[in-house]
Amino acid sequence: MNEEKKMNMSITSAKDYGEGRATLETGRAVVYMMDDVLLAGTRSLTANPPDWVSARRSRRRRTAS
Repeated sequence: MNEEKKMNMSITSAKDYGEGRATLETGRAVVYMMDDVLLAGTRSLTANPPDWVSARRSRRRRTAS
């Protein structure tokens, strides 16, 4: 998707949740992506959880009425 849509993203991997969170909190990343349950747990460990925004994409398909 990055290449197809020419989004020019640089994707970085972290060895664990702590390193991923630190990467975001220190400004080396602007987005942190993982499973929603794991992300909620990681968010709760931050210095200021309300600063973290979680975007959720629905997997349900809408049908016409």
